[in-house]
Amino acid sequence: MIWTYGLEYYTDLDREFKLIESPGELIANWIVPAVLTILLWRYWQTTPGKYLFTAYVVDARTLQRATLGQYTLRYIGYFLSMVPCFFGVLWVAFDRRKQGWHDKVARTIVVRRATATVPPAV
Repeated sequence: MIWTYGLEYYTDLDREFKLIESPGELIANWIVPAVLTILLWRYWQTTPGKYLFTAYVVDARTLQRATLGQYTLRYIGYFLSMVPCFFGVLWVAFDRRKQGWHDKVARTIVVRRATATVPPAV
């Protein structure tokens, strides 16, 4: 976005705030990250950060590859999880299966493939 708007885009505190300034910003900041993340989950069941910890996103019921719809719903669910002060993401600390709200909505779960451990079902 610096190429498009210059450094002032991030440093000018007096400019009017808009969630999306242009089609380029919509593509670069919203569409590309969504598509890349969902494709990584779809084809490798993981993202680079999860891969470092041998963590994979799978269907919560079958523990097999989730569907494209589940991965898409999981991505959208991240926004639901973040709205109330990231409480939906922090919910992982309190949930028996270690599922965030985005996982519950999409019926997915993150598992460690190296140890093949899955938290018990509720």
